[in-house]
Amino acid sequence: RRMDEIAEMGDAAHWHYKEAGRISEMDKWLSEIREVLESHPKEETENLQIERLKPASTHIFVLTPAGDVKELPQGATVLDFAYEIHSSLGDTCTGARVNNKVVPIKHQLNNGDKIEILTSKNQFPKLDWLQYCITSKARNKIRKALSEDKLAEAEQGKSGLLRHCRKWKVNYNDEMVEKLLKHFKIKTALELYASLARSDIEWAEVKDILTQDTLPANSINNSVQTKKTFQKIQSTPDAIIIGDETKNIHYTLARCCSPIYGDEVFGFITVGRGITIHRKNCPNALMLQSKHSYRIIEARWFEKAGEKPYQALLRITGDDRIGLLADISHVLTDELKVNILSVNLDSKDGFFDGKIKIQVSNIAHLDSVIHRLMKIKSVARVKRFYD
Repeated sequence: RRMDEIAEMGDAAHWHYKEAGRISEMDKWLSEIREVLESHPKEETENLQIERLKPASTHIFVLTPAGDVKELPQGATVLDFAYEIHSSLGDTCTGARVNNKVVPIKHQLNNGDKIEILTSKNQFPKLDWLQYCITSKARNKIRKALSEDKLAEAEQGKSGLLRHCRKWKVNYNDEMVEKLLKHFKIKTALELYASLARSDIEWAEVKDILTQDTLPANSINNSVQTKKTFQKIQSTPDAIIIGDETKNIHYTLARCCSPIYGDEVFGFITVGRGITIHRKNCPNALMLQSKHSYRIIEARWFEKAGEKPYQALLRITGDDRIGLLADISHVLTDELKVNILSVNLDSKDGFFDGKIKIQVSNIAHLDSVIHRLMKIKSVARVKRFYD
């Protein structure tokens, strides 16, 4: 009989059959709710005391914007309702308009509430969402979304590691991954890949770890040897003068470290591309000195070289808030008169991580910019960054 009821008249008929002991009370409640919503202007419904009409039950009955009734357990929240409707609605939920009032995702629903879910394409499920819902359906969908996000993030990090390994001519294998896990004190490869994707680990540091075995034994982690090499460079009578346009010498500033006027630098003679200028603390400096010391020459800045602009890349992190980007832009362009070449800010779980490319005239200028950016509200860290 139950199957016949459902087949002929749908779930509602089955519910009537199952709840026959209190049909009249439930029907009366639903009729009163519908009558109230239909007979009052939209702006007045928020003041109605619909809660007094609730039936004696461990569940509540709420309405969609179209007037459809949804049953949820008592204590259910906006997030429970969103996932009850559809996974994509829950994943992008930022809150709701309940009886014409905007409420957060953790707002607890009551009988008769009319709910319109608010969403954003920039919203994603978060771990703390599990505290804001009580239905197993919502909790399972949140866990699934979090797992999928972590896997996608890990895949991105792994692809980046594979790409860099090919570039560095390093064999990708289990031993290499284990070496990185041990160095960074990370338990699983999944966490390692995710950290790489989030830029929590610098690629320059990864390169140092993976390529140090290819360097001569007496030059690995040997700061004394490095210092002697630079002393030898500085004692050379011939040197390239950076910024002196009267000298017909072709040189370029290395992209790996983007030197600016005031940095301690050296020149490296390339094959077919002239001379590249590197900072002495460039991530590639140790490798160049160890493998190609005969191609390193002294380099100095021409005194007027500080009159031209140089590109500098900054990484800036901290707590996200409304108006942050506007404050950063105001400080750079209005206060410091700095030319902004590019800005890329990402926000997740209330934190932001961004890269800003600017033009400065010298190292002192760059230091003053960093010092001023650190004073902006919610900015936690600003440091020079390398591509």
